Amino acid sequence: MTDLECLADDASVSHPKPPADTAKPPAADATPITGAGQTVGLVEFDSFVQSDVVNYLSLLNMPPTLINNLSKVDVNGGVAPGDEQPEVLLDIGAILTLAPGAKVAVYDAPFSGAGSFEPILNQMINDKVTIMQQLGVLRRSGDPD
Repeated sequence: MTDLECLADDASVSHPKPPADTAKPPAADATPITGAGQTVGLVEFDSFVQSDVVNYLSLLNMPPTLINNLSKVDVNGGVAPGDEQPEVLLDIGAILTLAPGAKVAVYDAPFSGAGSFEPILNQMINDKVTIMQQLGVLRRSGDPD
């Protein structure tokens, strides 16, 4: 018998129990959290093709009208879809599926070092974005994948 098994069987050892309310399912009349009334701004240094998002929503049997919650804001000229487009699509998909009532604004800009964030964040503030998010992993040129 291992030490852990001995401890588990020892009646003198107190074992913490989770609070009783954590085991209960949410009340049937609980209001679902959908993100309604919020605008999530995604900080991106790449872009996306809208038809890829449409296809993703279709694959998940999500309402096709969710695409109307998505917008793109080019900062400093924006960028064309590149090598990190899959990361941008994952970010968009995560927000649209977890918070289908929220507006999702993708703020894309060319990356030119640490100062690249400032113009995007300033634009988000000016646009009154309620949630600013940078979900992806930022890699430096030459970093291994």
